[in-house]
Amino acid sequence: MIDLKQEFESYTHIDAEALGFEDRTIPDNVRSSINLYNKALDSINAKSEDMAIIELKKAISLNPEFCQAMDLLGVCYLYINDYNKARLVYEKIMELKGSNIKATRLYKLIKEREASSPKKEVKTAFNKQPPVKEENKNIKNNNINISEKLNFLKGDLIKYICCVLLGAVIVLLCNIPLYLSKTDSSPVNKVDTEVETINKLNKQVTELKSSLSKLTKDYETLKSNKALLENELEYNKNVKKLSEAEGLANSRNYEAAADMLILMKDTKFSAADKRKYDKLFESIVPNAAHSAYNQGYSLCNSRKYNEAIEKLNKVRIYGDKWKFMDSALYKLGVAYKGINNNKEALELFQTVVKLYPKSQVAYYAQARIKEMANLSK
Repeated sequence: MIDLKQEFESYTHIDAEALGFEDRTIPDNVRSSINLYNKALDSINAKSEDMAIIELKKAISLNPEFCQAMDLLGVCYLYINDYNKARLVYEKIMELKGSNIKATRLYKLIKEREASSPKKEVKTAFNKQPPVKEENKNIKNNNINISEKLNFLKGDLIKYICCVLLGAVIVLLCNIPLYLSKTDSSPVNKVDTEVETINKLNKQVTELKSSLSKLTKDYETLKSNKALLENELEYNKNVKKLSEAEGLANSRNYEAAADMLILMKDTKFSAADKRKYDKLFESIVPNAAHSAYNQGYSLCNSRKYNEAIEKLNKVRIYGDKWKFMDSALYKLGVAYKGINNNKEALELFQTVVKLYPKSQVAYYAQARIKEMANLSK
C-alpha cells in the first residue's frame, strides 16, 4: 500500500544554481519552471493541492521534459482521487523516460484503484453543489416562509395603522378645549402687544427724527461758522498785505507792491481799510506802471523782446489811462513783431492808430501796418 503523504515528503526543493550547465547559464524557461515547482511544494505543505496542481501545470508547460514536476503532478492527482488525469501523466512520463520503477509502480496503483472504485468521487477544494431537487425544495420552503411572513406583516401593519389613527383622534379631541381657549384670548393679547410695540417704535422714530433735525441744524451752523471764519482769516491776510504793500512802496519796489494791490482789488474791505487801500493804490500803481514802461521800453530797444513783453503787459494790467499808453502799446507791438508774432503785433499797431490817431506814435504804427501788408503780398 502506497502512502501518498510519504510520497509528497520524498520530493524536495530544487536549487536552480546547483544544476550543471556547460555555459553556466540557466535558460529562463527552466529557471521559471523550477521556481513554479518549488512553489508547488510550498502549496502542498500548506495543504493547498489545487494551487500546487496549477503551479505544476505551468512549470510543465514552460519545460515539457520536466519529469520530476510530472511525477509530483501525478501524485497530486492521486491524492485528490483524480485517477484518469494521474494515469495520463504517468503514461506521458513512461513515454519520455521509458521504464521507470516509480512511475510504473504508481501507474499500477492507479489501475488497481480505477478497477476497485471506478465511480469514486474526485476530491476538490470546492464545496459540493446540492442536488437540484433539494435546492428546489429549499427554494419552495423559503417562498412559503416569506409568504407567511408577509401575511403576518400585513396583519401587524393594519393593526399599527389603526392604532396610530386612533391615537391621533384622541390627541385631537383632547386639544380642542385648549385650542378654543387660545382662540378666544390670544388674538386680543397679540393685538395689544403689537399696538404697544408699534407705539414704542413710533416714539423711537420721533425721537430719532428730532435728534437728526438737531444734528442737521448744528451741522449747518458749524458750516456757516466755518465759512465766516475762513472769510475772516482771508480778510485779515489781505489787511496784512496792505501793510506789506505799503512797506514795499516805501522801499520803492513799486511793481511788487502794485501786484499785491491788484490781487486784492475785489476784496470787500471795511470803510477804514477801503480808504487805506484806495490811498495806496493811487500812490503806488502809477509809479509801478511808469517803472514797468521804462523797463519794457529799454528791453525792447535791446531786442530782449520776451522780457519786454512781460513788462509792457504789466502796464496794461495796471491801467489804460497813462499818458505814455500809446508808446507802451506801440513798443509792445514791436516786441511781438520781434518774436514773429505778427498777429498780436498788427492788432496792437491798429489799436494805437485807432485810440491815439493824433499821436506821433500813431504815425509810426501806421508805417508798421503798411510794411506788414507789403510783406504779406
